[in-house]
Amino acid sequence: MMKKTDCMKLIKLTSHKNDEPIYINIDKIDYFYERQMGDKYYEGKPIIEKLTKVGYNGSVSEVKETPEKIIEKIKMIKNANSTRTI
Repeated sequence: MMKKTDCMKLIKLTSHKNDEPIYINIDKIDYFYERQMGDKYYEGKPIIEKLTKVGYNGSVSEVKETPEKIIEKIKMIKNANSTRTI
């Protein structure tokens, strides 16, 4: 349970499936990692498509942001002084 002095710090990520925004409380993130999607080819050359899986609060979402971008957003929100979304 959050105390009155606690504030929720959310980051906004983009769903890989439908480009919808996903808002995640950074304190509830359990893990995130990048993985390659299935093998696809264009004109005989492999196409490498990646997505990032984020586990939070018992759920898992696939997002477009890279782990590096997620870390950057977490650092930004941790340095913020108030409740906000980044």
